[in-house]
Parts: sequence; C-alpha cells; structure tokens
Amino acid sequence: MSRLPEVWGEDAHLWNPRRFFDLDKEKQTTVGLYANLMSFGSGSKACLGWRFAVIELQSLLVDLIENFEIDIPAEKPDIQRVPAGVMIPMIRNQMRLGSQMPLKLTPLN
Repeated sequence: MSRLPEVWGEDAHLWNPRRFFDLDKEKQTTVGLYANLMSFGSGSKACLGWRFAVIELQSLLVDLIENFEIDIPAEKPDIQRVPAGVMIPMIRNQMRLGSQMPLKLTPLN
C-alpha cells in the first residue's frame, strides 16, 4: 500500500514529500473509509460499524467537554512533544512509560 505506483505515482519508491504539495483532490486515491485513514480498513473487509464508532467517539468527547473542566494538574509534569509518526505528549524522564498527558478533570455540576 505504501509504495503502490497507482496511488503515489511513478516515484512511489522514493522519499518525495513534495508530492503532498498542491494535491488535485479529484485525482487522489482514497485508501480508507474515514478521513483517508486505515483505522477502519477499506474495501470488502472494511469495518461495518465505522460510522457508529466515530459517532460514539464524538459523543463521548462532547459529553466530557460539556460536563467537566479540563485543566493541567497542580504538580505540572514536564511534558514534551515527541515525534512518533505523529507528535505525542510524553513526560520527561518517563519515556519508558509511553505516551502520557496527565489532565485534571473536575465535574461542573
């Protein structure tokens, strides 16, 4: 998938970040069901419940934002951004514990 010439062009085997500049949306190949991500698969083996899963996640997020105050804890850990395919939060000197973003949730009621 990552090197298909039908998707990425004749130079699919080369590192070429310029291919993402000025993309023609009508010529793009869609590789995933949602936001062109492969999280839910695609084609005949795609997740049947992907719409339901996305709506559930959106519903959970709205519920959290409406009912809680979200803040950084009083003991403010030293958070740093670490590149790992995407930028992820990690606590300095605790990298072995993986991605972390400690937050304080306070009910609004």
